[in-house]
Amino acid sequence: MVDLFGRPVYSGYDPSAFVAFFFILSFAFCLGDVGYGLLLALGSFLLMKKFPAPAARRLLGVFLYSGLATMLVGLLTNSWFGNLTSLFPPLAPLARFQSRLALFSPVDNPADTMKLFYFSLVVGFVQITTGMLLKAKEAIRRFGALGALEGIPPLVIQLGLPFLLFTLVMRGRLPWAEPAIPVTGLVLGVAALLIIYYQWRTQSDLVLKIFFAPYTLYGLVVGNLLGDTLSYARIFALGLTGGLLAVTVNQLAGMTGAIPVIGTLFFLLLLLGGHAFNLFISTLGAYVHTSRLQYLEFFTKFYESGGRPFDPLRKQYRYLQPDGNPAAGPGT
Repeated sequence: MVDLFGRPVYSGYDPSAFVAFFFILSFAFCLGDVGYGLLLALGSFLLMKKFPAPAARRLLGVFLYSGLATMLVGLLTNSWFGNLTSLFPPLAPLARFQSRLALFSPVDNPADTMKLFYFSLVVGFVQITTGMLLKAKEAIRRFGALGALEGIPPLVIQLGLPFLLFTLVMRGRLPWAEPAIPVTGLVLGVAALLIIYYQWRTQSDLVLKIFFAPYTLYGLVVGNLLGDTLSYARIFALGLTGGLLAVTVNQLAGMTGAIPVIGTLFFLLLLLGGHAFNLFISTLGAYVHTSRLQYLEFFTKFYESGGRPFDPLRKQYRYLQPDGNPAAGPGT
């Protein structure tokens, strides 16, 4: 995933471990079905045997682990090819087994649907904050005190504003919420002043000083905290859409099964074709949107691309000519 975006610069930070965790987590909740995860993992494993090239194996490995994680999420959200097991009496024992494993069911329960929405926003907030932490760490490592001035105050804004909102909501319910409000406001005010000071010090032109001081604060609140975090609601949207489409396929297939003579044929065609289409479109959507979250929401916080792969010093011939055969042309 990192190579597709661009290798980190020599002095930069390699975020592969963080990308692997957040990509697989987000992908799993976008797809979120035991059956789909099993088919994805099994298909990726078989393709890895067929295409042994390193680049292909790395990409298929991402889908393999994402498929396994999708199975786990499907267990937690009670989704096995949608609600297939609950619609057909022969699968009733399996339906009872999976209901015991599930923690919540976003497709069936509106209250659980909102839990998935809130969870998506929490994932976004945590990943964006992680990106800002990495930026602060690298800035301090490279620039010392000036780097701390660049990286720490935005992090204080990112963490302090939600905490301030929480204390305002919980005022009167928690004994420590009331005294925490002015302290939090003071810390946020100091952080905002430090951000303005940093922009005033680092920008060379007076117009840029005046422009970037408020714009940086605006970007932190509206961009990072609101816009980028809300962008992770696509995890909720894709997971819910795929689950509802799977349920619709099952219900349509169940209705066609009652047709005399040809009902069984239509049942199988609709069930297999519908789930195959849903698996394809949901996997494509999960990959595209999860990649977008990594590249546009996460990498923009800290990542610098432009590095080149390590190529050891060695003799490397571009044109070969056999000894004693001057007539041989280039490339022979």
